[in-house]
Amino acid sequence: MAPCVAFLLAFVIFPLVYTLGLSFTNRALTRPTYRFIGIENYSQLLHSSEFLKTLANTGLIVGGAVAAELVLGLLLALLLNHVVRGKSLFVTLIAIPSLIAPTAVGAIWKLMLQPTGLVNYMVGTIGVKPLDWLGSPVNALGSVMLADVWQWTPFVALILLAGLTSIDPALYEAANVDGASGFQRFRWISAPALRSSILFAALFRTIDAVRYMDGVFIITGGGPGVSSQTATLFIYYQGFRFFRIGYSAAASWLLVILTTLLTMLLVKLIKENQ
Repeated sequence: MAPCVAFLLAFVIFPLVYTLGLSFTNRALTRPTYRFIGIENYSQLLHSSEFLKTLANTGLIVGGAVAAELVLGLLLALLLNHVVRGKSLFVTLIAIPSLIAPTAVGAIWKLMLQPTGLVNYMVGTIGVKPLDWLGSPVNALGSVMLADVWQWTPFVALILLAGLTSIDPALYEAANVDGASGFQRFRWISAPALRSSILFAALFRTIDAVRYMDGVFIITGGGPGVSSQTATLFIYYQGFRFFRIGYSAAASWLLVILTTLLTMLLVKLIKENQ
């Protein structure tokens, strides 16, 4: 166990403790000395409209993108569960987006969302005028959410498909004998059996969505303004663009606290539904 413990101490525990200490200082890379300032960084963050906006953006991504991934992933899993021939091939093809590096996904979607890109061409075929996907404050956040949904819906679908395949077929056979409709079979058999799988998928995707940064950085850079900037991108900019290390560390710890509380809530729901 020694190598695992050493790895955790070096790359998890030490950075957490070190950044916690930094969060109570005015450490900046632009000056050689720094001092202890208590909770001043935290107070500034809680009164910063930019930081609160990034938290709101992160919340919209968690609430919007993850919810869309759960709904679309469920529909996709139900379709795959009814495939008899070539299921392995379909599962492999559908899983490809989740295997691509997020930076590559960001580059792909940035190209497709350009004014003359593929997305505007496709909406133009149905008579819709080209939209400013990346330059509009209204559309920018939706654009990064769209890329996230495209990449991670297959991941959710695979988790839910595993849950569907674990259901005893005898339950569906008994329901057919009783004359149950397709919706009734889903309502009384599939949905209750999938409750834990849905919560597990929501847990994994929520944790990942909270720290969503690379796609946003590539597609919009957080702009225009801070309309699509996430909390993790805010932390990155404060630490490595403006060199406010102590301020950035405090922001990262606030995000850790919020993520931990959200994770504890989801874990509690999972335990209650097992």
